[in-house]
Amino acid sequence: MFTYENGLFVSFLFYCYYLYTLFETINSLTEKNLNKVGERHSWITLKTKNMDKSDFDRPFLKSLGKFILVALCHGIFVFLSWINVAINLFALFNRLNADKGVPENVKEFRWKLRNQDLTFDELIVEVIKLKGLSMDDFEDVKAELTQFVNDRRVA
Repeated sequence: MFTYENGLFVSFLFYCYYLYTLFETINSLTEKNLNKVGERHSWITLKTKNMDKSDFDRPFLKSLGKFILVALCHGIFVFLSWINVAINLFALFNRLNADKGVPENVKEFRWKLRNQDLTFDELIVEVIKLKGLSMDDFEDVKAELTQFVNDRRVA
């Protein structure tokens, strides 16, 4: 039952799941909302990170090439068979349990990022709520985020 070939098959199924998750994540509403504030998902770890200048104006063929390169690099680990299955199960378990103990306002913010197409101003209001700031700070936070995004475009 736990032969190398069976491990390859199960590992390949996890690889297909990873490719689906990657494709879904980089084309999601969350990604669109994150891009408005100068962040994006990492294509390797699927965690959020700051955008670089190249992320703002990347042509489609370059994005496709990067997707294929990431897919091929991750695909090499399929040959680790059961070791790769164990690593993927551990990562999946951690991902599913990531929200345990997270405050309710953070969960609500994540839900809005995933399910609503927020404008820049709506994102700022949500960030202010999340940080517990006063709505009087709206213009300051907006200026700060605008400057951050503009710095990312230039850097």
